[in-house]
Amino acid sequence: MSRLPAVTERSGRFIVAVLVCLKLMLLVWNASVYDGVTYQPERHADRALPGDSELGALSYDPPLYYLPARLLARPAEATPPPSAEEPRGRSARNARKQAAKQEQASRAERLDVLRYTNVLWMGFFYVAWIYYAFARLLRDRQAWFLASLALLAIPGYQKLAAMSHPDNLFAAASALSVCAWLWLRERWQATSVPSDAKQPAATTARSVCYLACFALFVGLVGLTRPLALAFVAPLTLVALAYAARFSANGWRQFLGRAVLVISLVGALSASWYVARWQKSGVVLTSVPAEVSAVYEPLRHDFSYAHYFLSFYPAQLLDDPNVGFGAAPPGTNARSAPVNSFLTLLHSEVWGDHWLSFSGAKQKDTKVWAKRISMGTALLAPVITLLLLVAWLWSFGKRSSKLWQAGGTTLANRLRTLGVTLETELVLGAISVLGAALFVWWQTGPALLPGDQSSLKFIHVAAFFPPAIALLLSRPIAKPATVLLAAYALVLFMAAFPVAMYYPR
Repeated sequence: MSRLPAVTERSGRFIVAVLVCLKLMLLVWNASVYDGVTYQPERHADRALPGDSELGALSYDPPLYYLPARLLARPAEATPPPSAEEPRGRSARNARKQAAKQEQASRAERLDVLRYTNVLWMGFFYVAWIYYAFARLLRDRQAWFLASLALLAIPGYQKLAAMSHPDNLFAAASALSVCAWLWLRERWQATSVPSDAKQPAATTARSVCYLACFALFVGLVGLTRPLALAFVAPLTLVALAYAARFSANGWRQFLGRAVLVISLVGALSASWYVARWQKSGVVLTSVPAEVSAVYEPLRHDFSYAHYFLSFYPAQLLDDPNVGFGAAPPGTNARSAPVNSFLTLLHSEVWGDHWLSFSGAKQKDTKVWAKRISMGTALLAPVITLLLLVAWLWSFGKRSSKLWQAGGTTLANRLRTLGVTLETELVLGAISVLGAALFVWWQTGPALLPGDQSSLKFIHVAAFFPPAIALLLSRPIAKPATVLLAAYALVLFMAAFPVAMYYPR
């Protein structure tokens, strides 16, 4: 970091600390003053009610996120609806109105509780990634500085925190699982012994505890959201790799630890989905049948190439919300500009396309704030693409050299690649699998031609930190580092008004 003009390692840490504090204060402010319409409030309020743990066809979110709200007592008057045998006079009508008001107040209170717990989840998310994960994934301090600025610049995390939605817990739990992996990696590096040596009994016992804790954290991620599979699958393979590394005393030892890892991860992450399948007969259904049926005819002959390759920055800046690209009545909804994956994703990352965070009653009070944020961020996709190409080139060259120097046997070469490039391989697997699952979902049941309201930043918020760490894992030249740092700071300032909620 000392290579940056006027930014030493100490001053860089100070800048990041100030920005982190600002973001944490924003989380508290937004939670306190938010009076907007959260995403799918009825569904999440239902899931937060005590005893309402039914496994329906649309119960795709496990109940872990809703536990804090379920600790609140449900009003006794609101629980049983009046029966037909009860009096029908004015007193009965007043009782029903009072019960309805109490039920509505109870639901609103539970959504408030979930929103306040989001402060804890997202606060942990920031601290875990910036001060633990980035610090170990990016040993170069200037790379850590850039990654921290890039993550803090994105305003969508404040919008996510205002939503009473399990993606908040998903973001926090995924950060915890990555930190647990890096912690386990350090324990292995500190206690590793030659492959032909016998591990001490104390080391063997500790390694079992290490693996069990890691498996529990990975399984915990699976209890948050279906897209958590993108973290669970690679990190489970990592856990099995470490089970082999810690098992220097034979295959029997490895098999026992592998069974432990698979049992813990499987029992936690798959339990809800297995129970849902047994109860409702579905596993992946996420869109109501009546909604899916409306869009089914529009999915035929849909242009996926246009959907994923088109980008309309000028039209988006003109209408930086749901007004962008809507299909006029009587026109073909499949050819409407709103069917643009990159445009909506840009609008969601740097703005609030669906107006859940732009003002009360879904009114847009941030039109110019979003125009400034989105306009400033127009270079971000280009920079991301250039960094990706540079990383792929660097990764290919390093992999080729390691393959040639890894020995004569396939096992030795794979082991050399795995140990040397472990962090990049894991981050790459999480990023690629997460992107693939989300794109698959967007081209399948979530494809809504002419609407596309299922494309939201909150669904992919957990995948941005691994991608940022991956893209900045290779050395970057000094001029590029200076420009990127300056641009990230400008992005932070331009997007700050979008990240702050304006109450009525």
